[in-house]
Amino acid sequence: MVGWRYSPPRIRIDGGVLCPRRVDVRLDGLASLGFSGFRDDPYPFDFLLFLSNLVQLFALPILAVGQQVLSRASDKQAELTFKDAEAILKLQDEVRHLIEINNEMTREIHMAIQNNADKASSPA
Repeated sequence: MVGWRYSPPRIRIDGGVLCPRRVDVRLDGLASLGFSGFRDDPYPFDFLLFLSNLVQLFALPILAVGQQVLSRASDKQAELTFKDAEAILKLQDEVRHLIEINNEMTREIHMAIQNNADKASSPA
């Protein structure tokens, strides 16, 4: 990996510049991990970035396994919900069938009562 390091220009007291701006290109094996030499820097930002990358590398397999476990649990829950929905639909179909039978029997009883009432009211 190529690591870029900016070095600001040195300014003389009279306002002149001692050296122009320059960009150093360094090939560093640790630069690819975010560790580009924290000894020059009074602030440990590069080192903290390096540690952050290490934490991410170690946490990634743990998170992947956790995601798989949650996915399996979710699939099982979805399958149970589907089976419950099928059972509810079967019960609903049976209840509808029973209501149709009840309505037919009610019509028959109503017709029988009307026929009896018509026979009783007609002079014979």
